[in-house]
Amino acid sequence: MVRGLCGPGIVTLVGLLSTAGCSSPAPSKPAPMSAATSIRLSQVEAIPTTVGAPEEILVTFDEPLDGTTVAGNVRLLAARPGGQWVADPPIDVAWSATRPTEVRVRSRSGSRLPQGEEFHLVVGTGIRSATGQALPEDLSGYFATDYDLVLGADGVPALGGERKAIFTISDIHLGDSRAVALGYGWTVKNRADLATFLGLVRQSPNVKELVIAGDLLDEWVAPMQVRPFPAGTDEAGFVDDVARTNGDVFGALRALIGGGAVRVTYVPGNHDMLARSADISRILPGIFQARDAQGLGAYVPADHPQYVFEHGHRYDFFSSPDPISNRNITRTDSILPPGFFVSKIASSHDAETNRAPGALLSGTQDAGLAEYGLYWVAWQAILLDRPVTEKHDVPVIETGIDGYEKTYAIDDLVPQLTLGGLDVVLYQGIESSWYDRQEANRVQVPVPKEMATAAAALGPLIDAEAGIQYFWNVASDKRVVVFGHTHESRVVPSFNLRLQGTVYANSGTWVDRWSGYPTMTFVVIFPPREGRVLTSVATYRYRPGLPPEKLDSAAFPE
Repeated sequence: MVRGLCGPGIVTLVGLLSTAGCSSPAPSKPAPMSAATSIRLSQVEAIPTTVGAPEEILVTFDEPLDGTTVAGNVRLLAARPGGQWVADPPIDVAWSATRPTEVRVRSRSGSRLPQGEEFHLVVGTGIRSATGQALPEDLSGYFATDYDLVLGADGVPALGGERKAIFTISDIHLGDSRAVALGYGWTVKNRADLATFLGLVRQSPNVKELVIAGDLLDEWVAPMQVRPFPAGTDEAGFVDDVARTNGDVFGALRALIGGGAVRVTYVPGNHDMLARSADISRILPGIFQARDAQGLGAYVPADHPQYVFEHGHRYDFFSSPDPISNRNITRTDSILPPGFFVSKIASSHDAETNRAPGALLSGTQDAGLAEYGLYWVAWQAILLDRPVTEKHDVPVIETGIDGYEKTYAIDDLVPQLTLGGLDVVLYQGIESSWYDRQEANRVQVPVPKEMATAAAALGPLIDAEAGIQYFWNVASDKRVVVFGHTHESRVVPSFNLRLQGTVYANSGTWVDRWSGYPTMTFVVIFPPREGRVLTSVATYRYRPGLPPEKLDSAAFPE
C-alpha cells in the first residue's frame, strides 16, 4: 500500500526542510469544563435574583472532578454596609467520589441560609476535572434570599419581633348598600376574607405600616340608570353608607388603626377621588392620608424617602382627575374624568343579557388627524368591548355627582361627526387640554396623550410610568414604586439613572374576580435590617386558612 505524501516519514523530512504542502495535524485541545448551579444567579450585583433561602446550593459539572482540588475554590460571601463582602455564614463544601460531578455548598450550622440577604457565589477555576480540565473562568453570580412571610402572631421568623414590613393593598372597591343588594358591586364575596386578613396584619409583630393605595371605596361602579348617590344623599352620606354596609372590613381597619402599632395610610384612587379627607377621617378615625392634588396622592414614608406609593391613575387619560373640561357645565370645581361614565356603561354591560355584539360607531375618523380623533378611536374600542342594549342617543346615564345633574346619553360623550369635524357635548377640548391637566395633576414627566389613552386599557403602560416618572427621571431619587389601579399584581426589577437597582410593584386587587389575574393580592416591602443592605419587595396572594402564596419578588442592595 502506498502511503500518502504526508505520511510520518515525509512529515519528519518536511519539518526539517520546511517544505510547503505537508503538515502534521495539530492535537485537539479538550474543551474546558462547564458547570451549573441549582439556583439562578445574576451577573449584576445591583439586581440579584431572588430565591427562597436554600438549605444547600448544588453545583453540577459536566465532568467528574478531582476531589483534591475542590477545597478552597468555592466561596459564598454576604453583602454588608459599605460595600463589604464577608464569609457569613461559614460554609461547608462537600464532594463525594460516589457523585463525582457534584459539589454541595451548605451552611456549616446545617440550617438554611439567612433570609433577607444578598450573596455572591464564586466557583473558581482552581477546581479541576479528573482529566485536568478547568472552568474557562470563575462561575460567579449574585442572589438574594426571600423572607418567609407568616401572617398573624407568629410573624416573620427571620425578623424576630422587629417591626419592619410595609404592606400595601389597593383596589378594594367597596360599594354602598345598593351595590351589595342589587349585585353590581365588585367586592362582596371577598369582604370577609379581607377583614380576616386585616386582623392577621394587626396581630403580626413585624408589620410597621399598611398603605391603602386607592379605590378603597367605589363611587363609579353602578349601572347607567342608577344614580351614584341615593336620592336625598350626598357624598358624605354615601361614604357613611359604604362604611355601614361593609362593617366587618371597616371594623377591622378601625381596630388596626386604634391598636397604635401599625400606621395606616390612605392614598386616593380614581373610583374614590371625590371622597373628601374629612369623610375618610370620620369613618376611619386616626388614619393618615396622603394627598397632593384634587383626587390624587403620592405617599413617601418619612423614614424611607426612596419609596413612593400612588394609585397610578394620574397617568391614565380616562381616569386622571379633570379639573378643566366640564366646569362650564358643572359650575363647580368638578374633577370627574370620562372614566366615570365608562365605568357606568361597563356596569350596565355586565348586568345586561341578550344584548347585541358591539357595532362600529357611525362615521370614520383617523386618530391624530383632527381634534377628538384619538378620543373617538378610544370610545370605539370601549363600545365594541362593552356594548349595551340602550340606544346611544337616549339619555340614560344618571349623574347627581360632582356638580353634574343632567341625565346624559352615550352620544353626549362620544365625539360626533359634524360639518366642521368632530365635536362633543361633554369634555370639550379634552385632547388639547391634556398637558394642562397633567400640570394641574402634578405629573413630573408629561405623558403623551397617545400613551395615556392606551394606558386606560393596557395595564403595563401604567406600570411603565413608574420608570418614566421616578426611576429614569433625573429629579427623582426613588428606588421602590408601588401602584395599584390596573388590578394586575406585578413585580418588575430595573435600574435607575444612577445604575442602582430599583423595584416596581403593583398591589393588584381584592375584587371578587378579575379575568386572568389573581385577586386578594398585596405587596410587602422589607427594608434592610440592622447591619444588612437588602431591600426586598414581594407580591402575595392571601389564601384563607393557608400561608400566603408568594407570586413574585425582587430585591436590591442599598
